[in-house]
Amino acid sequence: MALTVQSKASKTRWTLFPTWFVEMKSFLRGLPTEKDITSSVNSPFSPIVLPPSTMQSYSVFFMPRAVEAPKIEPLCSANLISGDTYVMELSIVVAGGDCIIAKDTKWIPAGKAEFVLEKEHLEGLRNGLAVIPLDTV
Repeated sequence: MALTVQSKASKTRWTLFPTWFVEMKSFLRGLPTEKDITSSVNSPFSPIVLPPSTMQSYSVFFMPRAVEAPKIEPLCSANLISGDTYVMELSIVVAGGDCIIAKDTKWIPAGKAEFVLEKEHLEGLRNGLAVIPLDTV
């Protein structure tokens, strides 16, 4: 899995990768404080084996991976632009039952949403509040 966030205005693109499975209610309760996320972590992220035509819901925490180049500033509220549209796209790699990924396997788009961050959203983020912008349809 990989999550990309791209600004339509600046064209900056951030790529985040899954780190942990989290218990969402516990995670959201801890957001208004400086509480450590580890109390919300269920387990480290790992491949999920599902039988065909089966769906399962998981809450996943994403973080950037350290890369040598190109250096891109981390995604933080100070870098977000009021009124800008941010495109979020989730991509996955499908593997076999043994979770081995073949060399020629392609990333498959699994979901896409666009959000406009308004001035009020950014003020909330900078004040440590959880902000949920609405998906632009």
